[in-house]
Amino acid sequence: MLDAIDGPPELLAAMCSKAGLHAIPIADSSTVDFQAIRESKRFKRYATSTTSYIVSYSRHTGEAMDTAAQLRPAQVFTASVDQEERARLIREVDSMRSELEQNESRIRDLTANENAQRKTHQGYLDKRDSLKRARQDVLATLSDKQRKLVSLERYKSDLERKLNEPSSEEEEEKIRQALRKMASKRCKLTWEYLQLARESQKFFSNLTLATLNRLQAQAELQAQEALCTEKAKLLREMEDNYTAGNGCCLSFAWICAATEE
Repeated sequence: MLDAIDGPPELLAAMCSKAGLHAIPIADSSTVDFQAIRESKRFKRYATSTTSYIVSYSRHTGEAMDTAAQLRPAQVFTASVDQEERARLIREVDSMRSELEQNESRIRDLTANENAQRKTHQGYLDKRDSLKRARQDVLATLSDKQRKLVSLERYKSDLERKLNEPSSEEEEEKIRQALRKMASKRCKLTWEYLQLARESQKFFSNLTLATLNRLQAQAELQAQEALCTEKAKLLREMEDNYTAGNGCCLSFAWICAATEE
């Protein structure tokens, strides 16, 4: 029966789902082999050019029973559809579909941008942790240098005290050499201390810059998340509009199919 009906695919699919039109055979003439149809048990409904038959089988005996009904003449629906209104609705549906596709593309772009921002933010966090570890190492090194400077100051005080004590010329010469070595070592440690202080200042500056970059990345991420939320809300509204428009299109499709029949 489906071969004898012409209409939109959606309407035909609905008719096949509800009435099973695709499973009802139609004979071109009114003369068919009823006994062969009953014995085959393949068809529960069939039709000829003038009559529609329903075949049922007894559960106990398996005997087939036919119920016949005369086919009514074809009827034409007189209701008409405003073609301009139909075209306008179709254009609106196409426009909403296009806008929906554009919104989906924008959401994909925003998602990719958000992932990139998150990756950048993670990079800033890793760099901040690295700078913190380097700062701790520098502070530990500075503390060690300071302890050594205190020890040298104490040693210098001891040497100065010994210099003030009466001693032989040989002992005085040894003390002078020790003082010169100590002064040289002190200068070297002072220079290293200054270098470490410069490095510490540099690390502090890098840490401050990384913190500012992280704050900026967080602000950008929050802006992107707010934009994504807004776009997702807009997408849901568009999907609701699309669903409503699709329902209108399906209703017009039924009307059009009825008109064509």
